[in-house]
Amino acid sequence: MSTTAEMAVAETRGAGEPPTIERLHALASHGYRPDLGATDTPDVIWLDHPISGQPRIIVYGDGKIAVLPHGADSMQIRPDDNAGFRRFVSGVPVPSWWQRGADTRIGVLFYAGLVLAWVMLYATGAWVWDVARSLL
Repeated sequence: MSTTAEMAVAETRGAGEPPTIERLHALASHGYRPDLGATDTPDVIWLDHPISGQPRIIVYGDGKIAVLPHGADSMQIRPDDNAGFRRFVSGVPVPSWWQRGADTRIGVLFYAGLVLAWVMLYATGAWVWDVARSLL
């Protein structure tokens, strides 16, 4: 243990407990978000990063982390490898507010477009109905 914060976390967590929660918090603070529907395995959480090109991560219940980069070999970080985990997390870019909100913007624009298409279809149908009635 190199810092007092790490010692405090180790004392709070206990000697035999895995560092899973602390690692999840560290990854979440760097922008990773859980994809809870990615697997049926109960002790595994998949994490995605909003910045494209960042690897997907699998966090296991025992604290082990599997890093799945795009098009390269995967890497694993053991639960007892705190230095390797800190090195990995320090290299992860923190997303801006614009990058973090991309999923929400896409959803809002999709539903706004859907409502606009429905209104245009309804208006066109009403116009066609009026024209057809006037010709009869």
